Amino acid sequence: AELVALAEKYFADLPASSTATPISTVSEYVGGDRRITTESPLTHVALAFDAQGWKGDNVLEFCALHTLLGGGGSFSPGGPGKGMYSRLYRNVLNKNGWVDSCTAFDSMYSDGGLMGIYGTSLPENAGNLVDV
Repeated sequence: AELVALAEKYFADLPASSTATPISTVSEYVGGDRRITTESPLTHVALAFDAQGWKGDNVLEFCALHTLLGGGGSFSPGGPGKGMYSRLYRNVLNKNGWVDSCTAFDSMYSDGGLMGIYGTSLPENAGNLVDV
């Protein structure tokens, strides 16, 4: 009752509409490069690629790839897809002691999405982190 009273108080003057017009624009992946300088002791690097989103033809493949790559930190125990059993842990963290963390990520939306790998290292190893 209180919510209804507040809604009537603050929204009663808005014009009524019988038709809803959804905003529908197609997202376009354009890529880019963004660098930010901060006081953090670590350099953070993310490489991302167009993943088409939930309505894309390859959504299942992107989700499976995300799980298979997994990731973790310099100490990150756990089961498959996390920690020492993931591909990123075995092939990046175990073989490159200077990598602090490395993990796969995806962000899926109805009109677009990203799939990528995120990692951290000391600043002097940032170039190597991108190469790994």
